[in-house]
Amino acid sequence: MSTLYFIRHGQASYGAADYDVLSPLGVEQSRSLGSWLAAQGHGLDSIYTGPLKRQLGTAEHLVAAASVVGHVLPAPTVEPAFREYPALEIVRRFAPLVRAEEREEDFDDFLAVNDGRGVDVATLDAAKAQRLFAAMMFRWAKGELQHPEIESFADFFARVRDAVLRIVAAQGRGKRIAIVTSGGPVATASAIALGIEPERLLRLSWVLNNASITEIHARDGELILSRFNSVPHLERSALTYI
Repeated sequence: MSTLYFIRHGQASYGAADYDVLSPLGVEQSRSLGSWLAAQGHGLDSIYTGPLKRQLGTAEHLVAAASVVGHVLPAPTVEPAFREYPALEIVRRFAPLVRAEEREEDFDDFLAVNDGRGVDVATLDAAKAQRLFAAMMFRWAKGELQHPEIESFADFFARVRDAVLRIVAAQGRGKRIAIVTSGGPVATASAIALGIEPERLLRLSWVLNNASITEIHARDGELILSRFNSVPHLERSALTYI
């Protein structure tokens, strides 16, 4: 049996022109995780990371923080399959359609926070933004929102599943493997272990703390969830979900 530690990236820069960059707090969350791993004497046989800047940055900062106290962790290996589901692309492509159907008038801030213009998130109606985002994502998961340039839910699910199984097979039995990624792939692995449907998978992805650890055991092609969304290395004031 091997153990997989799925790590969600640290806080990104939600509301900024480039979301895909760790915020200062995101850097601290990542370093806190690395320091905690070192303090626990937590050894890893390998670390994989998705290709996004927030994923790469999280892996780099946690490895660096562990090394400060002499705890050597493996250099991260980039695995493209662990990028996030195409949330921004879905919003940018389908938001006008959903806006018309939902008859939403005050919609510009929601678009601005997702299309690269940037917006002060303190002014954003968070409840409305989440409702509109969820409506689009659920329809995407059902196959109701499709575009040739946007990855389907089925293809997203398959790429994450196949990458996990491929890595487990390549590493062999008894290994401890960290996978630094985003909420979607973490929730996908958890959903496979639990046997839950796409809507619940998406809901799981939205409650994951930044820099959290989800532990999954892999045995004979089966995934078994052991621990979900754990943050023993973070103070309550450092808990975020972006």
